[in-house]
Amino acid sequence: MSEPFPWRDDALPAHVVDAAKRVAMLPTFVHHLAKASIERWVAFELAAVLDEDLRGTGWTSLVECGGSTGLGNVDLMLVPSVATITGSRLRPQTAPWPQGAIAIEIKCAHLADGESGYRFSLVSDLMAKPALAVAAGRPCERWLGLLITTDGLWQGSPNVAATAARAEQLRLGHLQPAPPLVVVASVSIPVRYGAWAGTAWLEAMEARQAGG
Repeated sequence: MSEPFPWRDDALPAHVVDAAKRVAMLPTFVHHLAKASIERWVAFELAAVLDEDLRGTGWTSLVECGGSTGLGNVDLMLVPSVATITGSRLRPQTAPWPQGAIAIEIKCAHLADGESGYRFSLVSDLMAKPALAVAAGRPCERWLGLLITTDGLWQGSPNVAATAARAEQLRLGHLQPAPPLVVVASVSIPVRYGAWAGTAWLEAMEARQAGG
């Protein structure tokens, strides 16, 4: 029998955001955010931070879990350590799927590209994928999204005004993810990489029905 998960329901989103903030303190974070796709890198670094937090609890974090037809991969998953097999650094053993597993999907949105990335990036992951997981015989106890949003721009970028307007809407709480996604924990930090600078918002999101 596996150990109970150490963080109660309402503590998990804040803990994930805090762990993501520690990842964002790594010197390579701003380089990747400014120049490259960041989701896969964040998944591995976040797993490392969460593994340290989970040490001794009977739980561990794994990346790129799933790989089944129709489901694809889950970016990061928290599972009981007994669900892993010797030498498996990434995926849990696939039969049976770990009971009580917690799925975390990671996306990045650049406000310079418009609002849609912020509003809709996690909709499919938090709405469609849980049903696909059930159909594949791999349900998760909980699905959480981590959205990393930035208004960062290179000096001399042509869309400064539009990006600043979107960032102000986000700061005021007027830019919201598409329903039924809701922000359940968040933090913002300044980011700078040479001539690229701005703010990064790290937000945990869940799909919640009205009144939920």
